[in-house]
Amino acid sequence: MSFMAEQFYKEFFEEALNQIREELGNEKEFRLWYNLNYVGETDDSITVTVQSDVMWKLMNKNGIVEKIQQKINEFTGTEIKLTPAPRSAKKEKSREKKSTPVDTSIMGVPETEFFNGNPPPPPPEVEKKRTRNKGDENRFSRAMSGLQSMIDERSKIEGGNPQSNANQEDVDKEYAEFLRQAQKGVYSEEEPPSQHPQLREDYTFENFIPDNNLMLAYNTAKRAAEDPGSNEYNPILFYGGVGLGKTHLMQAIGNEIYARNPKAKICYISAESFTNEFTSSLSNKTTEKFKKKYRNLDVLLLDDIQFLEKKEATQEELFHTFNAIYDRKGQLVFTSDRSLKEIQGFTDRLRTRFGRGLDYDLQLPDFETRCAILMRKINGHGKEIPKDVIEYIAQSIQSNIRDLESCALKVMAYCDLSGQPLSLDVVRDMLKDRIDDKESAGAVTVDAIQQAVSKYFGIKIQDITGKTKTKQFVFPRHIAIYLSRKLLREYSLKDIGREFGGKDHTTIMNSINKIDAQIKTNPAVAAVVRQLEKEAYNYI
Repeated sequence: MSFMAEQFYKEFFEEALNQIREELGNEKEFRLWYNLNYVGETDDSITVTVQSDVMWKLMNKNGIVEKIQQKINEFTGTEIKLTPAPRSAKKEKSREKKSTPVDTSIMGVPETEFFNGNPPPPPPEVEKKRTRNKGDENRFSRAMSGLQSMIDERSKIEGGNPQSNANQEDVDKEYAEFLRQAQKGVYSEEEPPSQHPQLREDYTFENFIPDNNLMLAYNTAKRAAEDPGSNEYNPILFYGGVGLGKTHLMQAIGNEIYARNPKAKICYISAESFTNEFTSSLSNKTTEKFKKKYRNLDVLLLDDIQFLEKKEATQEELFHTFNAIYDRKGQLVFTSDRSLKEIQGFTDRLRTRFGRGLDYDLQLPDFETRCAILMRKINGHGKEIPKDVIEYIAQSIQSNIRDLESCALKVMAYCDLSGQPLSLDVVRDMLKDRIDDKESAGAVTVDAIQQAVSKYFGIKIQDITGKTKTKQFVFPRHIAIYLSRKLLREYSLKDIGREFGGKDHTTIMNSINKIDAQIKTNPAVAAVVRQLEKEAYNYI
């Protein structure tokens, strides 16, 4: 096979690149990946110039070379292969004269050997401790992919590109430093920690027991962890009362992603801490550092977003952070104590971002699931507790999972310290400060709340459910609505509105917000609400 005298394939080669340029539609990307020039040909090959041996390997790995060959083969009707031309020694010497000499060797091995696909040997003390394995090879491949931008800059300078603002010496220094860091990545003995430092080890999918109401949220969380950044499961919002598993599911996603990819940049943070950190960056003039930290994440887990209400500056920053992560196919997960419709003081564009994906209202699991949660918690500590005790606690605690597990811990502590056998009577006495017998008798109802409020204020139930807006009736109505929302988490705002004369969800939300605000500022109102919360169980 000798080089043909005429350049028969050159026209086909150039036409193939022109077609690919049009199909790609991205000039910057085209110049990076298809920066090849025709040199010569044989009967079955075309020799081309390439930026570097590393770039040639990357082009093969990413299918670039194969794509060009397929185009040429379509034109010629024969199998033509691309082969890289040898690097010019004269060009290397010329470039060395133009720039200040930089030591680009690593452990005494020339840079050229590194780029020829031969990573430098580790120092003797490292060699004794470990040998390169498959994980090392993967890290080496990832390190090589990071050279693309610097290869591009060097090729611009060497080609005399007037649009390049890079300084030859600066690029060479950065190039050499990258190689040193790449070697550390290949031969470093420090492996990523087995557990992400911000995530709880026990917050996993295996430790989460979903009932029928939570199964959809649970399965969505698992799918997001298996395929993070997928538009189908991104973003995700879990909302509901305290202790219902929102943070557990959120961190389970983070733990699963980390287990699959320890290199993933994952951050779990509360909205309050996010706000404080952003405010601090403004005061210290370190906002660029803050932006770089959060906008380059692969996974953002932001807890309690209701804290961001009316915090416009933080919302603005979160909006841009959201866009940056979402556009990079990163995973976003949020939690809140209530639905987006119920949160006031969010900018429209941020509310739109939150509402772009999926949201789930987490409710208290059913009785059977609560029993299963208790049994797993107790068995996990090597304890055996009678079935009637388990069922008593599961039936009595209908507030949240956190309270349920707290009672289980108290029972286990009793087993450890007393050495006495557990009976239902013992448990009743032991948990009397945690369980109201009236509450354990059954679940409260909207009707029971309305009866308690009407009796307390000396008005009729019709006055509470009616539309009269005099102060005498409005205040008791607000309290009844507030208690219905607090004690009946399975009820939506629409459900509560239906029980109060068909009021819309906005009216219901306003009533809840008004009482909530007064409880925080007026001790007398707080005392009345607490009293009525207890009395409601007298009307079950």
